[in-house]
Amino acid sequence: MVRVFDDPNYRRYKETNYYLSRMGTIKRRCKNIDLDIKGYMENRKYCFYCKGKSIIFARALYEAFRGEVGADYRVIHINNIKTDNRLENLRKVTIKEASRIAHKGRGLKAVYNAQTQETYRSVQECAKALGYTDD
Repeated sequence: MVRVFDDPNYRRYKETNYYLSRMGTIKRRCKNIDLDIKGYMENRKYCFYCKGKSIIFARALYEAFRGEVGADYRVIHINNIKTDNRLENLRKVTIKEASRIAHKGRGLKAVYNAQTQETYRSVQECAKALGYTDD
């Protein structure tokens, strides 16, 4: 078993015992054991707790692998699925561009299957593809 601090796909989050992966997962190093950390949705953003603070996962992941984001920029999800935090799905944009992108996609919904890494246009399409409906 490769430990997260030896794995090039993981980066340490600042000076903490949290490690972020390129595939969008979080691990916490605790007493020589790597624990999977589950995030949560807060104000339509996927977050995790670190040192008593709520951290936006997409921004933390981007900064861990690509460098500081800065106050005038936002990290957005290219496919507009907030729980799809793979590094290749994240992009740094200006605040103005982020606002334009957010308003452009109003009403569009998508479902992302993390196991198969497929995106579906609707819940119905996803259910049909996975064999949950006969339609």
